[in-house]
Amino acid sequence: MTNLFVPPSIIKFTENGYNGAASYSDFNYGNTRSTKIKRRHFEIALKLTRKYFHKSNVIDIGCADGPFLPSLAKYFNNVVGIEYTQKFADHAVSAVQEQHLENVSIICNHDKSFNEIKHELGDNKYNIIFLMEVLEHVGNHWTTMYEDKCTFLKEASTLLDDDGIIIISVPKMIGIGFLVQAVGQIIFNIGNKKEILSLPVSGLIKCVLSLGARRHSEKTLSL
Repeated sequence: MTNLFVPPSIIKFTENGYNGAASYSDFNYGNTRSTKIKRRHFEIALKLTRKYFHKSNVIDIGCADGPFLPSLAKYFNNVVGIEYTQKFADHAVSAVQEQHLENVSIICNHDKSFNEIKHELGDNKYNIIFLMEVLEHVGNHWTTMYEDKCTFLKEASTLLDDDGIIIISVPKMIGIGFLVQAVGQIIFNIGNKKEILSLPVSGLIKCVLSLGARRHSEKTLSL
């Protein structure tokens, strides 16, 4: 079966590269065996949206330095990559230019609301938002993480036309792997989670489990 995912070109944005690779995209989605496995969520997202190919405009929220942009540029009419980190947004602009992705533009949303982004998008209608390994990073505090994600999705949906859809991919957030990740976040106080350590043991266990379990409490979200 032919793969739909188009690997990004190897572009070294900085002299030091990224963790021994040329870039974030090369490190995570290059041509090694492990990176090919990481591409799977992109491949699935493209297969899910195949019927929209060549007749829809799309948005890639959290596009980083653009690993998914060559694929989206190939299959969709107009593509907007939105990235919160200015450095990655700058790298994405360079990637777009070097790969001649003429139907792709980049927006850095570091200091922008969704209303401001919508204004910047102009009159173009967008049919699909891709949230690829992004939603797990949304949330200001562990106690409001679930509500923050719901708010984020509702606000993001305002960028779509009435029949638009959001394609979401998140890492597996249950089991031993997730437990180790959650404990690491507590130890290093990522997302203000260190205060969890002041809870009694029963409360600590409940909080750690809730970080992953709450995603199962609601199957659908009305946008």
